Amino acid sequence: QGRIANPFKKIRLDLKKIYYGSYMLEITGEMTAEREQSTAVYRLLYDALSLLQETSEPEKVARWFESKMLHSLGYLLHTSACVSCRAPYLSGRPAAMSFRLGGVLCPKCSLKHENPPVASRASLDVLDFLRQLEPACLDTFALPGAVARELGALSESYITHITGRALRTSRFLK
Repeated sequence: QGRIANPFKKIRLDLKKIYYGSYMLEITGEMTAEREQSTAVYRLLYDALSLLQETSEPEKVARWFESKMLHSLGYLLHTSACVSCRAPYLSGRPAAMSFRLGGVLCPKCSLKHENPPVASRASLDVLDFLRQLEPACLDTFALPGAVARELGALSESYITHITGRALRTSRFLK
């Protein structure tokens, strides 16, 4: 017989937190195989829901969760060099992305892809930072709204590419 370790009561009292919690649960469900045991993934989900319960910035928790989940499942977006030709990524300029190849494309290689998504250097830097950040440190930095929205759209598109299905809960977050 099981028991509820944490009912996350503060999440249940805030509609915005309910939406973000549902979003994180859907990502976990879509990206893990049914009946797959993954202590690390479920620990990450627990940590994210615990952070969500206490935060006034649920979007920042969601961006942290997305970056950590993608990284822990082996879907790291490479941001330091072109994933096609290995040319170093020139910081300061937006980067075209290839979800199929898993990272940034140099200007020359991006011409070979039709309408690749584009990410700012600021968003890519924050993505790299978030995936290394411990949960206890999440409230120590500010996440600009424009970067948070860009990262959210990028992560959602990448997750859709990986799973082959659009996330249903993301429509509530827009």
